[in-house]
Amino acid sequence: MLVRLTYPQGEAGAIVLPKAKSKLLKLIESVPDAFVVTGQDGRVLTANAAFLEMTQLASEEQAVGEQLERWLGQPGVEMEVLTANLRQRGPVRLFATTMRGEFGATVDVEISAVSVMNGTGPASASPSATSAPASPRRPASGPRRRARSSS
Repeated sequence: MLVRLTYPQGEAGAIVLPKAKSKLLKLIESVPDAFVVTGQDGRVLTANAAFLEMTQLASEEQAVGEQLERWLGQPGVEMEVLTANLRQRGPVRLFATTMRGEFGATVDVEISAVSVMNGTGPASASPSATSAPASPRRPASGPRRRARSSS
């Protein structure tokens, strides 16, 4: 079960998070697995540094508002399959596909994704939590990276 908590607004409209939540957000930002949150329409709401590295983007601002399928597998195919599975079966694990970077790099990944209601509608985390891309599949002898998505 995912519970959404709203915290009182701090000065100048800033949201003040408890120390534990602040640490969790810092952890998600720094994990080696790619993590992305999308809205119901598949547009990126937020992404961590590992996702930006995988998609060859310099800043989160370049990803926000873009369709996740821009970097995911075959355009119009994998994202549709992923979202259909989320709607029909719930959380998705080990969804194999590829990620395409802005400069042509491709990497095999496995996606774990969950769809949750965030108070204003569904969101996805690691394709709220929102949809997130899977981690690259590793060769038998190499290290493994995981990308996570939420819807």
